[in-house]
Amino acid sequence: MLNGVEYCDEGFLISKKTKKRLGWTDVLGYRRVKRLGHTYFEHRLVWFIFGGNIDDGMFLDHKNCNRCDNRIDNLRLVNYHQNACNKRYNLMKPKNATSTFCGVSKETWMRRDGTKGVLWKSIFNFKGTRYYLGGFEKEIDAYKAYLIKSVEVRGELNPQFVVDDYIKYIINKET
Repeated sequence: MLNGVEYCDEGFLISKKTKKRLGWTDVLGYRRVKRLGHTYFEHRLVWFIFGGNIDDGMFLDHKNCNRCDNRIDNLRLVNYHQNACNKRYNLMKPKNATSTFCGVSKETWMRRDGTKGVLWKSIFNFKGTRYYLGGFEKEIDAYKAYLIKSVEVRGELNPQFVVDDYIKYIINKET
């Protein structure tokens, strides 16, 4: 199946004959490669080249959330739950979301004096447990609480965008 194909260190497959990159990017952002009349995900072929099997109930995850980055060191074997941890929020954000941030929602109410009250709730869900992190006056403060809890609970399973945002938060906090 992989005769005439070689792995390039940049994380993609090339033809030994033409030295050109194989495949195309599909509408979901995954690289696809056609071999012997079948279409395969490029990241699965890369994993296979390095001797990896993908057992039932397991998935290949792109650590940095970039579906075209198929370097072997960017791929990891995870179960369903672990794979769900690494989804980009903007790809699955509900249409009725009140915040631009994952784990944050806006709550409004009418005060007794007739003015509108606004509170930003921060909620983190992990393995069936819901952590209510509090209500905040500012949306960004609610997201910071989410980031701290995410890093504390998920550890290495954090999506890269959460880690990046957390690092920015820590750097800004120290300055």
